[in-house]
Amino acid sequence: ALPVSLPWSQAQTNSSSSTAFTAQATCPVNQLLLWDVSTQGIASSCCPESSLSCAGCGQFAEGKCVKCAGGYTMRGSGCQSCVDTAGWLDDNGMSCMQLQQAGEACSEQKVGGLSSKEACCHCDG
Repeated sequence: ALPVSLPWSQAQTNSSSSTAFTAQATCPVNQLLLWDVSTQGIASSCCPESSLSCAGCGQFAEGKCVKCAGGYTMRGSGCQSCVDTAGWLDDNGMSCMQLQQAGEACSEQKVGGLSSKEACCHCDG
């Protein structure tokens, strides 16, 4: 099944500048509820609790993880936890996050002893 967009409700918190959002979803017995939070909203999907593919997965469809949760990167057919190398910058002064957001290609060019393919999660580093 494809992820289903969730209805959410807005509730004010104690701080006047922050807003809390709540979403409700359920999965059948023996299924784990996965959340995918993005700028487009919140979506959920269900993953069989016996499947190793659920670990680190944010979106499950057609029997496999199709999108990893934050802090995880797709390696082969599953998600593995990953952290970008702290303080690494490319030769243009861009961090791993900036490279990913700008859609820049990963490279083998080493800066400070590491290339983006070694330092950045989105480059399989």
